[in-house]
Amino acid sequence: MSYVFLLILLFPVKLIRKLFRKDTGKNLVIQTAKIGDFINATPLLAWLQKSDVLISRSVGALAKHDETIEQIYFIEQHKRNLWRKLCFACRIMNRYDNVYLLQPNSVYLFFAAVCNAKNKQFLSIY
Repeated sequence: MSYVFLLILLFPVKLIRKLFRKDTGKNLVIQTAKIGDFINATPLLAWLQKSDVLISRSVGALAKHDETIEQIYFIEQHKRNLWRKLCFACRIMNRYDNVYLLQPNSVYLFFAAVCNAKNKQFLSIY
């Protein structure tokens, strides 16, 4: 799947919605690795205090008991097919001011790019 093509497809929508964007102060942390990597991300979650996360279903049980997490999105639900990717992209567009991407790859970079966040931080090695 060419995510560059999807981003170009959503570009007009992204620009129009960016005109009406309001600051939310919300954070999105994208960490889709397994348990050890999620545990390594908990200091970031604690520092952010309140944030939404896009994670793998395998760490869902840990995330449900973390009081710093407000909303949990499971990546397996949103990367199955093109329609779900586009729906999720429109859902998170203009919703976050800060996006922290801890596992960069094409799918997660696409979701981070669609957010229209003012502050995007990418971590390639930790």
